[in-house]
Amino acid sequence: MSFHVDETALDDAAVKLDQSIPSIGAAESYVASHVKLNGLGDSGLFVTAIGVLDGIRSALESELAHLRTVVEASAQEVRATAVSYRATDDATAATMDRLYHYVPTTMYGNGRQEPR
Repeated sequence: MSFHVDETALDDAAVKLDQSIPSIGAAESYVASHVKLNGLGDSGLFVTAIGVLDGIRSALESELAHLRTVVEASAQEVRATAVSYRATDDATAATMDRLYHYVPTTMYGNGRQEPR
């Protein structure tokens, strides 16, 4: 199955990924500011609750940092793919496309390309 890649669509996708990064920053700021308990004392139930919430905040911070890394790397790779397709002539692209085949993954027709 051969397909045509629209480099402009890849560029647009990279821009949308870049545009999502400030939202990750906003989530990081929110977590730092609001996922904590202060001034409740240092005894009994409060110590336990503060400890649990600190663990949750740490996990959220770690996951958001990972999300930022994945989104930034994805934008970079999508951009590089667009550049690669621009630099590749149609005959070479067709040959590259023939090296992969379409594998449906759901009943709704979603799928992925896999090496033959």
